[in-house]
Amino acid sequence: LRAARLLKVGGRMVYSTCSMSPAENEAVVAELLRCTHGNLRLVDARDAVEPFHAAPGLTKWKIPHPRTNTLHSTYAEALEKDGPKTILLPGHFPPDDANTIAVLPRCLRVLPHHNDTGGFFLALFEKVSELRGPPYPTRPEEPSRKDPVPDPRPYDSDVDPDGEEAHRHAQLERLEDAIVNGKSEQERAKALSRRERANKSGILARELVRYVPFPDAASASEAPLRETYGMADSYGSNIAGFPLRQLFCRYHIDLDEDGTVSQPHTGGAKQLVFCARAVADLLPAGTGPHAKRLLKVMGGGLRTFQKDNFEVVQVSHYRIAHEMVELLLPYLRSRVIELADTLDDTKRLLLDKLKSAPVDALASPGRERLQAISPGGCVLLLYTSIGDRIAVPALRTRNAVTVYVDNNELPILRHACGIEEPEI
Repeated sequence: LRAARLLKVGGRMVYSTCSMSPAENEAVVAELLRCTHGNLRLVDARDAVEPFHAAPGLTKWKIPHPRTNTLHSTYAEALEKDGPKTILLPGHFPPDDANTIAVLPRCLRVLPHHNDTGGFFLALFEKVSELRGPPYPTRPEEPSRKDPVPDPRPYDSDVDPDGEEAHRHAQLERLEDAIVNGKSEQERAKALSRRERANKSGILARELVRYVPFPDAASASEAPLRETYGMADSYGSNIAGFPLRQLFCRYHIDLDEDGTVSQPHTGGAKQLVFCARAVADLLPAGTGPHAKRLLKVMGGGLRTFQKDNFEVVQVSHYRIAHEMVELLLPYLRSRVIELADTLDDTKRLLLDKLKSAPVDALASPGRERLQAISPGGCVLLLYTSIGDRIAVPALRTRNAVTVYVDNNELPILRHACGIEEPEI
């Protein structure tokens, strides 16, 4: 709801989950449409994603009681069976409004077999007018209030009340009260432990992380990174270089004992993440120390570089992450080594327990290029059984080379290279 208030009239907002539960999907969409009184409309995005296949949103579903697992079709049924103290809410169930039910099929449900992907849900909203107040409308069964009236101005995050911030302070005050006035030593110790866990995990903070553009956070590391991998500002008049301004250092945020947000670490981060241009424009403004109301960012960006502790003086300490190697490859002009003409080196690296091999033991002509580079990150183009090349990130050490691929993805990589899995 807050995101909808922040949206400009005519702007669009995507709600997406990786869940197939209607309680997290269609029920949320229906409740948002109810709370916004026609100021948002649900857009059918099916044509925009073709040929991507998706099923329509549901109009009927049942909700299991969290404790008994009894399925209920309506809120009235839940009240009848569980009594007035049921922990289920009206918004969990299909809406009563026929107009809302009619538009729910505009949601997109993507099942794993549709496009050989994971399952997820997507709903596209468009803001047609400013939202009305109060910001959190009451339900029919709650005490009646005045009818909502149009808000004369758009939402201003620097002026309007912050419900999340008020809730955070209320949580902190309850814990502080329990620490001092708990009925027993055990209750006071439990409250103290909860406050410490909340502070460390960021539960009571507005955000968990802060994003700072890599060139600003670690300017001394920018030139070595460019030089190591040959990442130029441009590759001629018509070819742009890799946009380093879209690389970010991500810092975790802590809370002091009084609830003040603090950033305990500065400088070069262990990981550099890459963000889309629109996100890269938003993050510094929304998570910087100057922002009055910070964005709550739980996670974002694609891991691009990982800092390593190898002893080097000639090259950058950052090696390339597996998630980004294919996207980064067109921008790399250095330290890309092709191990071609033989499958032996591919097998030697991918079947080794440590995914490592001595450089001198490699059979490919690319061995000489690998011997010539100094220790540090690099990319190997591994030969496959059908003559293709697959790029993988690697680390050239003093005498060996190690492939950096997650063990969970290793069987897939072996299969793609035409290598049989070793017998256990």
